[in-house]
Amino acid sequence: MVLVAVGAAAVKFFGKDRDDAGDDVQGDDEITRFLFGAANKADYDKASDLVSEDLVMYTNGFRLGRSGDETGPSVLIDALSYYDDHVDDSYWQFYDEVVGSGKKDRSVAIRFVASGGFNGENKEVEFAGFLDVTDGKLSKIRFVTDLTVFNDMRQAAGAPPLH
Repeated sequence: MVLVAVGAAAVKFFGKDRDDAGDDVQGDDEITRFLFGAANKADYDKASDLVSEDLVMYTNGFRLGRSGDETGPSVLIDALSYYDDHVDDSYWQFYDEVVGSGKKDRSVAIRFVASGGFNGENKEVEFAGFLDVTDGKLSKIRFVTDLTVFNDMRQAAGAPPLH
């Protein structure tokens, strides 16, 4: 019986999603809700209010951006827009959120599954995200994921793999 349970767990490792996981805007923290609204609805209206001009983004330690030295809301908007343009039915499904104490300065940890169609094939990849909020604005995003699957998705979207 234990082997069956372990085998079943290995097939679907994402766990149980939250009640709001089917909504385009998900999460409790204002920054999380903005991030998921931007990813799922291309809603960037609050970017200037909620994203620092010093924002930097990383995936598995690799800095994201076209030249590697961009900062600010444009880094986030460019990255999400690029995937919207190259990935069919791109969607982030929310699973977990832990928000640190503090109103202006805090850390937020999130877990979600990004999905979409890449070259006619649907893929899913789980992400852990660590968000730093400074003076009430998103100042750093660090994503951790399976680099092999992430690179498959990047290449299908026309972006080079990370090494």
